[in-house]
Amino acid sequence: MTDPEKKSVVVTGAAGGMGQAICKKFVANGYFFIAGDANAARLIDSIGELNRSGQNAVAKPGDLRSKAYCEDLIDEAIGLTRAAGRPG
Repeated sequence: MTDPEKKSVVVTGAAGGMGQAICKKFVANGYFFIAGDANAARLIDSIGELNRSGQNAVAKPGDLRSKAYCEDLIDEAIGLTRAAGRPG
C-alpha cells in the first residue's frame, strides 16, 4: 500500500463466522483488506462476494503454521494500518 491515507488490514480466519463478520466491519469503515484462511474455497467465495458488492479485498488462502505463508502475508501487507486475527 503506497497511499498513506488508505487504511488497510490483514484478517486471518476470514472465511466465515466471526472472521467474516470482522471483514465486513472493516469494509464498512473504509478499509482495504487482505483476508487469510486455510479453507481456500470458502475464503475465495466469501471475499468474492464482498468484491462483487464493490469492496476492495484480496483473498490469500493458506495455513498460518507455514512460515512461507506468513512471510507472504507480511509482504502483501506492507503499509498495513491494522491486523485482526481470528484463529479457528
